[in-house]
Amino acid sequence: MNDEERRQDQDRSPGTDAPDDTGPQGPEADGSAEGAGGEAAPAPAAEEGAGPRARRIALLALVVALFALAAALAAGAGAYLLWRQATVAVAETRAAARGGQERLAATLAKLDERVAQLAAGLDAARAEDAALGQRLQALRESVAELAARERGRDNAWLVAEAEYLLRVANHRLRLAGDRAAALAALRAADGRLREAADPRLIEVREAVAREIAALEAVAVPDLAGLAARISALEGLVPRLPVRGVRPPLRPAAGDGAADRPPVRDLGGFLRAVWADVRDLVRIRRDAEAAEPLLPPDAAYFLRENLRLKLEGARLALLRGDEAAYRELLRTARAWLERHFVADDTAVAAALGELEGLAAAPVRPAWPDISGSLRLLTAQRAAGG
Repeated sequence: MNDEERRQDQDRSPGTDAPDDTGPQGPEADGSAEGAGGEAAPAPAAEEGAGPRARRIALLALVVALFALAAALAAGAGAYLLWRQATVAVAETRAAARGGQERLAATLAKLDERVAQLAAGLDAARAEDAALGQRLQALRESVAELAARERGRDNAWLVAEAEYLLRVANHRLRLAGDRAAALAALRAADGRLREAADPRLIEVREAVAREIAALEAVAVPDLAGLAARISALEGLVPRLPVRGVRPPLRPAAGDGAADRPPVRDLGGFLRAVWADVRDLVRIRRDAEAAEPLLPPDAAYFLRENLRLKLEGARLALLRGDEAAYRELLRTARAWLERHFVADDTAVAAALGELEGLAAAPVRPAWPDISGSLRLLTAQRAAGG
């Protein structure tokens, strides 16, 4: 049965259905039917043909309704099951969330407790660090104080050494004329003052620097060269001829026994004797007064005396005794002029050398280097 036929059956079903409770019942209904006209007579036959069909339709409708109801019930049951599952899942999720929250809360509580413990430990560490810092600062102050005391002691020693070295420099320069030793002592004293690192000693260091510069500017004579010249002159003394010394007898040329003719007779013997006698006696005329002759050993003492004077002059030169040096050179020159042959070339050269040695500068004008010593002594006396 298609839909169109089903609609037609539904359109016809009201006339063939059972009497409705709402319509007129009893004789009134019958009268109304009869009053409707004579055309209403064949209705029972139509009703009889349409009854089974209507029942089938009603049964089909009932089945459809039941299926719809079952479908609705199934849909409701499925929806209920889904709702129930969702509710259970939500409950489980909520329970898990509550458990997670509880665990998280417990973890946070433990973390808070741990943080509190760490904070307490940090505070204790900070307090201990502060105490250690205070003790370290006190220790540093003590070390600094000890270092200052030790530095003060070291500075005192350094200043005392500097003063001693300045005294040595003055002593070597004034008494010995030793410029090299004086410069070395001044530089050593300046080194001690530099190590002291005391600003109050700057003026003393400036004075030391001025004294070093002044001492270096002095032209120092060549004492070693002068001493070498005197030594060379001493070596010339043994060859200088002494005045008035009798020369040793030497046989005349041709007077040897080999040069004489052999004696063969008395006349030859007499001639030989006469020749010997003639060699023993010589007659000489001098315009000047003759000086007494000295024995050869006296010449040795004259030369030795001259050599000792020259040696004394050399030692006085090296000692820095200018007065003794010049006096010994003067006496050596006078001794040479008096007792040696002035006309001899070697004697003349020795006299010229003595004159040059006497004219050479021996002791320069040393500067005053006592200013720094006076400043340092005054500062130490004032407690600096």
